[in-house]
Amino acid sequence: MADEDPGHLGGQFDVVHQGRSPLSYNRGYDIQRLAVVSPDVTTPDVVTRRTGSAKSVAETDYWNPKVEVHRGNTGKPLKSPKVVDNPSAAAPGTASFMDFEDLGSEVYVHYMNTRTDQRNQGLGNRLMDHLAGQFPDKDINLGQIESSHVQNMQRRLQQQGRTVRGKTPR
Repeated sequence: MADEDPGHLGGQFDVVHQGRSPLSYNRGYDIQRLAVVSPDVTTPDVVTRRTGSAKSVAETDYWNPKVEVHRGNTGKPLKSPKVVDNPSAAAPGTASFMDFEDLGSEVYVHYMNTRTDQRNQGLGNRLMDHLAGQFPDKDINLGQIESSHVQNMQRRLQQQGRTVRGKTPR
């Protein structure tokens, strides 16, 4: 697998750049998204029911393209719930994604997520390897991501001689 092109994952998954992230972050302004995609990954047909507004749903639901909301954009309750497009939903076919920003001397990873039904396939590792290959001369900063999986990624990259910083889980 070490000889494999980091952008191609064995025929069924590909790493692609999806442009700017649809998520909002307090830090940064040009946050980009790398994603692992496959035509075999289907978009859920279910409508997620949330009690908040479309904006609050966008901060918590990354996979469902349609959501039922009970509050308007101003926060006032709606007379009846309505189904709206989820502004932060991942592109169709996305199994895992990473939002990152090139800060000059380092690459800052803001967030990573993998669909529950696609976990334990190494997709997060593939994204991290692709990012490291894309920016071979830059440090990688994992910021505030607290996960034992990310800690393992950090350790593996450091063993390869990369400078990787970030908060480690307790």
